[in-house]
Amino acid sequence: MAAVDRPPERPAPAPARRQPLLELPAAATAAVGSRAGLRAALAATVLLAAIGETAASRTAVTGIRSSTWTAITAPAALVFGPDAFHGDFHLGAIAAGLALLLLGGALLGVPGAALVVLCLGARPARGLASAIGVAYGLALQLVLVNVLANGLQDDDLLSRSLPTWGWWAAFALYGLVLGLASARLAERRADARAAAVEAHAAGAAR
Repeated sequence: MAAVDRPPERPAPAPARRQPLLELPAAATAAVGSRAGLRAALAATVLLAAIGETAASRTAVTGIRSSTWTAITAPAALVFGPDAFHGDFHLGAIAAGLALLLLGGALLGVPGAALVVLCLGARPARGLASAIGVAYGLALQLVLVNVLANGLQDDDLLSRSLPTWGWWAAFALYGLVLGLASARLAERRADARAAAVEAHAAGAAR
């Protein structure tokens, strides 16, 4: 019997490998940074209030000692004048201070998250991300408090609203939470984006 020619078998397609995404789109990075920055600002604000209340140290204003509200109303005094600085509960000044702290934290989280993604990729190691975040937070403290705020206020009202080490601690915590949250949120975004790319590729191959 003559051998029957069989058509050559096609090799099975290699399974699609999941390639790491080295960077996120700008819009995704901004979303990650603003969310992480807001969380970090909340944590830093709680620490500022706790340090101020516990220390009860002298401030730049005679008769006012640091309290839960001094570091919160100090940013409002930077914008609206020293009359907005209070050691007791004043709703308007507290609301303004909280808005400035949280909004500023969310906005400053965007370049912080971008720095983490730029240095470590879209799936950052959390330990390294937290280290970058702490360094970023301490740099913010140096620029925003020691240079900008103290340069605008003759009496250093903001930096003296609680012990000066308290601002360093709060900004370090801000950076730590920012780095950790950015790493977690960026990884989620990268996973979702990779899954969407793989689903699109699988649909196109059918």
